[in-house]
Order: sequence, then C-alpha cells, then structure tokens
Amino acid sequence: MTSPFSIFRFLIAVSILCPSIHGRINRCPRTSHTRSKCTRDLRQVQCGENKCLYDNICKAVEAGFEENSCCPFSTKKYCGSSFSPVTCWGGKKQQQCTYPNFCSADASGFHRSDCINMSVHSQQVCGKVSWDSQFKCMTKPNRNLQCGPENCVLRNVCEAREMGWSKSQCTKKDGCRLASNRKKCKDRYKPVRCGPQSCKYQNMCVAKSAGYKKTECEEVGIMISS
Repeated sequence: MTSPFSIFRFLIAVSILCPSIHGRINRCPRTSHTRSKCTRDLRQVQCGENKCLYDNICKAVEAGFEENSCCPFSTKKYCGSSFSPVTCWGGKKQQQCTYPNFCSADASGFHRSDCINMSVHSQQVCGKVSWDSQFKCMTKPNRNLQCGPENCVLRNVCEAREMGWSKSQCTKKDGCRLASNRKKCKDRYKPVRCGPQSCKYQNMCVAKSAGYKKTECEEVGIMISS
C-alpha cells in the first residue's frame, strides 16, 4: 500500500519537473458551475498564453477572457505526437491561432490555406521568389495563384512549392481552391459549385480533393439543347 508520504513526494516531484503543467492548472481561471448562464454545448476553445481549455466560448468569457484571445480546439481527431507548428488565421474575430501540426488545425476547423508552417515561414510569410526558382518554373503554365492567409502572389504551382506552400494552401485569383488529387477521381461529369465564390468543379470527388465538404457544395443542373 502506498504511504501518504510517498504520494506527497510524488506531487512535489511533479511540481518541480513539470512547472508548465503546474502553472497552467493554477493560472487558468475557473467558471462558476452554479451561477453559469452558459449551455453545455461542447465546442472547446483554448485561451490565453497558458492555453486554458474551456467547453465553449461562453464559459471562457465567463472566466474573464476576451473572445479574440481564444482559439477553437478539438480533441475528436487523433493527430499523434508530430510537432511541426502552424499558425492559422480565421474565425469571426480573425484571431491568430497556433497548433502543433496541420492535423490539429484541421480538426479545429481551419483549412490548410488559412495556415502557415512556422518552420518554413518563420521570418517572412510572403518572400521573393529566387531567380533559380523562377527559371526552374518558367515553362510551367501561369495560374495566377494566391497562397497562404496573406494571399502571397505566385505565378504557378511550381513557384508555390519552391516557396514552401503546398497545393492545398493556394487558391486561384478568384478565390477557388485547387484540386489536389484529381487522378483518384473518375471522369464522370456531374458538376458542383462550392463555397462563397461558387467555385465550379467536375464532380463532388474533385471538389472534396480541393478541401470542400459536401455541405458546402450544390449540384449544378446540366442544360441539354434540343
């Protein structure tokens, strides 16, 4: 049987070896369960420097945080322990949110085009394309792309990749996302329009490869001339 003294020694060791966890527990203000006017709706958010976790934004505000200091956070999707930090912009308040990897950002509701990889773009988000990269990409078709949350202007996918952007992080000038896995989709023509820009794609499979969900798209009627 474990003695009370052993438990005490264990707690002391945790407080010394894990000061960040100890500080987080003590520095995160709690909400009142008896006086709270918030619902039990589970839409978790993390707030402040200590990443304080609350069930929803209402409870975070009751605890004293401003809405724009909180970021959506989801634990529904397992994202492993991979650490490749990304910063994302979005939400009603256009807040800046940091996650350990793209998987965590995606689970929290961000699209890849809303985020930047901090290891690639730690100093400057929109850099200048080098002469070597321009020469390498000069024969590729001009797509007039905008990449990342700051809409970095690049000529084509080749230049985007040279600058550290993935295809899924870029859109065309009209704001429509690029399809990334067209080869996996059948050539069936059943057009759909997706997103606020009404971007047109050959079928729902192609639209999904561009990052759209079925709820964001609608089928387009095909006109048949007599």
